[in-house]
Amino acid sequence: MRNNAIILIAMFLAACGQDKPHLKTRYNTAATPVQTEALQALNGFVINSFVDTKKHTTSTLYGNTVVANYLKDSTDNNYPKGSVVTLLTWQQTSDPRWFGGNIPDSLVSMEVVRYDDSTTYTFYKGKNLTRSVNSNAPASLAWIKAQKMMIVPR
Repeated sequence: MRNNAIILIAMFLAACGQDKPHLKTRYNTAATPVQTEALQALNGFVINSFVDTKKHTTSTLYGNTVVANYLKDSTDNNYPKGSVVTLLTWQQTSDPRWFGGNIPDSLVSMEVVRYDDSTTYTFYKGKNLTRSVNSNAPASLAWIKAQKMMIVPR
């Protein structure tokens, strides 16, 4: 009986000490954009974030410093000249560290709206963010413009 207990404890300790190589890194390289404009957007100001449970996607709406300064004092979304708003959308995957949780996986798209003398909308698709045509561009542009800044404690 005593030998069985010692063997059981030894097996338990051995199982706890195994390396899990897929959990070693904490940096999510699959979700990292390879395109420089998308990387610049990640350094911007987060306006809002969204989860689409039907499409299994996660999106974050970013703005440049012009947008950030404008939204501090304004409640409308009539962005001034020089504003750049970027919507990045990722596919979701299961979080290996948190049961039931989801994290961003591969990049699905990037939508960039520039407010200069006129408003321009550009759509990029896929992990490599290849410039593409969005057949739903007017609706996407209206949806992006309608998003309010998330409320955060100060």
